[in-house]
Amino acid sequence: LGTILIVDDEQTYLDIIANTLQKRGFKVLQALNGQMGAQVAQKFLPDIIIMDWEMPKLNGIEAIRLLKQH
Repeated sequence: LGTILIVDDEQTYLDIIANTLQKRGFKVLQALNGQMGAQVAQKFLPDIIIMDWEMPKLNGIEAIRLLKQH
């Protein structure tokens, strides 16, 4: 299976989603804000990104725009 990056500023949500996906065999990467999520995505090139819209430092929309530029 593939690698999924989860980006959310709520650790509880990260844990719930990560545990669910890991039980199904996915490799899961996590980030606590859009800026960190963009850095992780550029370094590890996940197959899918699940991203919250409202986050500090860089919201989800801005993070996706940044990734699309690279």
